[in-house]
Amino acid sequence: PVHAIPSYFNALFEQRNHLSTHTVRAPTEDWIKYRDEVYDGRLRLYEEMMIYWMEKYPDRQSLLLVPYEALTDTTMGPIVAGQIADFLRQGEGVPVIEPEGVACVWDTLINTKGNGSQRTGGPSQ
Repeated sequence: PVHAIPSYFNALFEQRNHLSTHTVRAPTEDWIKYRDEVYDGRLRLYEEMMIYWMEKYPDRQSLLLVPYEALTDTTMGPIVAGQIADFLRQGEGVPVIEPEGVACVWDTLINTKGNGSQRTGGPSQ
């Protein structure tokens, strides 16, 4: 949640201001206000979600936990994307891209958000 919650806030900011997604970061002062007012509550919700899924699937073979920070990391991201693809391949009727294309899809979605844009300005955490 270190990066997930600020990223979520940036998405809310873009949505409220009718901006394209993943194009700007919210102003730092807006982030600080949001962080101070609701961050602890959002972190508790994240914790509750993790506990829920860990209890729902005690058989860890049926569960894949994907930390946002790992998925969006330039080194770990393509590896984690490959793990997601491998996990999805275990299900019946789930179409999954071929292994050699996973890193390319990851790069397109994470680095350019699928539209060639990247967020600029504002807080990153």
